[in-house]
Amino acid sequence: MATRTLGAATVFAKTTDLPGRPDGAAMDADGNYWIAAVDVGEIYVFPADGTLAHRLKAPVQFPTKIGFGGPDGRSIALTSKADAQSGGYLACATLPKAYARGLPTPRWVPGA
Repeated sequence: MATRTLGAATVFAKTTDLPGRPDGAAMDADGNYWIAAVDVGEIYVFPADGTLAHRLKAPVQFPTKIGFGGPDGRSIALTSKADAQSGGYLACATLPKAYARGLPTPRWVPGA
């Protein structure tokens, strides 16, 4: 296996002025970075320049991970951490046409 070196680290986007804590993320076909904001029930969407493009209300209070899928990349799934009423949730929806389709999460093959 080839060894590669990463370049110098740079700040892509700042979330320190946003409520919540950033958690699991995914990319869409336009290069936007979607990230769950735990504890505030929101999803933040950042384009390649690192500015905040969208703040979306999540259907759960404690979102933890976003994933895209489906044959056309227009399915979105969102998990949440446990709260006082449940052991956590899985919310699924069809992504509105106003947003770029999602990129599927690469498959992981254990032991490969």
